[in-house]
Amino acid sequence: MLESIWTLLNLIRVYTKKRGEKPDFEDGLIVRNGTTVEHVCRMVHRTLVDQFKYALAWGTSVKFSPQRVGLSHVLQNEDVICLMTDDESEPLLRDNGRQHTYTSLNSYITANANTTQPSSNTTFASGEKLLSGRYESLDYECDESEIAHMEEKRLGYQHTRRLVVLKWFIMLLIGISTGLTAVFVDYTVKKLTKFKFSYVQNKLDYCLAEHCLFQPYLAWIGINMGMVLVAGFLILWEPVARGSGIPQVKCYLNGVAVPHVLRLKALVAKVLGVIFAVSGGLAVGKEGPMIHSGAIIAGGISQGKSSSLKIDLHIFKYFRTDKHKRDFVAAGAAAGVAAAFGAPVGGVLFALEEGASFFNQQLTCFLPRWCQRLL
Repeated sequence: MLESIWTLLNLIRVYTKKRGEKPDFEDGLIVRNGTTVEHVCRMVHRTLVDQFKYALAWGTSVKFSPQRVGLSHVLQNEDVICLMTDDESEPLLRDNGRQHTYTSLNSYITANANTTQPSSNTTFASGEKLLSGRYESLDYECDESEIAHMEEKRLGYQHTRRLVVLKWFIMLLIGISTGLTAVFVDYTVKKLTKFKFSYVQNKLDYCLAEHCLFQPYLAWIGINMGMVLVAGFLILWEPVARGSGIPQVKCYLNGVAVPHVLRLKALVAKVLGVIFAVSGGLAVGKEGPMIHSGAIIAGGISQGKSSSLKIDLHIFKYFRTDKHKRDFVAAGAAAGVAAAFGAPVGGVLFALEEGASFFNQQLTCFLPRWCQRLL
């Protein structure tokens, strides 16, 4: 208690004057920077009350009382009763609906001296907590226990070599599938664009003689709007497919379990969405969608099952862990970059530098890029 009183006196001295500076007077109270002694005392009193409530709520072994802690002039009996019954399950300091933990009285008064409303930083932090509470983390840790090493010795070298060969076989499938997806997107976009221009050109040739130039103009607008609406409805059907998909893939590669990010439904919406969006004339490209599509393809092939179709082929069960799936998803994302730009080395650099913070050095992902390059 003596320490608290000494802190109060120091705070009053700090808030009222500096060295070589005369204090100002307003309405009979000493003030500095708009802060009065009364305000400082009120803040310190409030801090002491909250600290007393904190001790009561957490059931400390020391039985505090106003007489024992020397707060008889501050806390009355009715205050103690109020403290014991008012929200004992949340013993955090409260101020205007905010929750903070202060390490000193000075930090508490500094945070509350010049504001009475929740700050934007506090609101943003609360929003971050609400947002982060919706997601779980993935387990990318390697099992280095003695039991795991004993199991590896029991299985032997042949088993490890078969797993390595199987990994590269899965990588081959990922590269071929991602390359075929890119070919399908390019082919379909070219066909739809050719149909749009051919139809408008025919309308234009006809209307030049008939003096109805508004018809090709309306046809151009109608076709573009129809394709864009199809892309929009696909996003309503699967919201996780909105945007480029790169942030979601980066989050997954860095340990955030984004819901439905690697579902077959998201792949269908992403591929068809980019086809109709590009064909409809929107200022979008296929880099992000191809990265997301490659990651989804890698996640599905490496697990040997589909949650959307409820199909389980009962293959590749050894790789049904977060750590192994991460490696394949990184390879799929790199294959998507290579498929979008025709740059195999660029795909590898994207996976290593931009995508994954956790990465298996044995899987440099060159094979998927070269496979799609051959296509």
